[in-house]
Amino acid sequence: MSPPPIQIDAVVYTFLHQKMYLNIPSELPFISRFSFIIKTKIINLLKGNTDYWVVQNKNVKLKLSEKFKINQNKIWDLPFYPSMKGEGEFERNDFGFIYVSHPFLHKNHLKLIDAFCLFYDKMKKGELTLTIDDSYTELNDYINTKIALGYPIKNIGFIKRDELYTYYQSNRYLIFPSLTESFGLGIIEALENGCDIIGSDLPYMHDVCTPSVVFDPNSIQSIADALNKSIVFQNIKRSESKVKDEIETLIYRLNK
Repeated sequence: MSPPPIQIDAVVYTFLHQKMYLNIPSELPFISRFSFIIKTKIINLLKGNTDYWVVQNKNVKLKLSEKFKINQNKIWDLPFYPSMKGEGEFERNDFGFIYVSHPFLHKNHLKLIDAFCLFYDKMKKGELTLTIDDSYTELNDYINTKIALGYPIKNIGFIKRDELYTYYQSNRYLIFPSLTESFGLGIIEALENGCDIIGSDLPYMHDVCTPSVVFDPNSIQSIADALNKSIVFQNIKRSESKVKDEIETLIYRLNK
């Protein structure tokens, strides 16, 4: 996503997808933080080699402008994404919660798992579905420990994108505790397939949708309280998307 290392005799567009270049989470290990700091300095050094920046929500546009002192007129806020609407007859679990995400540190899986267990201890309802592949040994061991204790957590591992809709349509809620996102594609995918959203009370969430229930993603108790609230789903408002696919607008602008 970095601008080219030299000036080019052409109109240059740079797509910024990684929000951590704009706000590096303090929770990251030192080596990861140091890497982002160096990459951020490189982007700042090369920013003059691009004419326009493309981002996917208003919050990222604002942060990019502030961080690198870029005129907002040079930043296009154009969300684009492939649709994932599937067809089939799947029984939706009214107490089913799914989180489709790679387990990077900022995705906040450990707090989610602990919060779900706290919620289950109190309510004795619910099932949490995760998508952690076998390469993440430590997290898989932690999940298996919880499963052995009787908690209804199901780890389905890596799922091909063209099969994901079946899992969204089998659960009532997407729970999304991520600490930072440049867009939040999983939120859009879940909404397209009829899920309501329980998510972090952070700007990226409110840029993408009107969630049904929000929580403080840094608090296990807050996440558990949101899960407690969600099971009386008759009283929960439906989630609504705030974005539409702007790929045609982007293509039009690139071809002008």
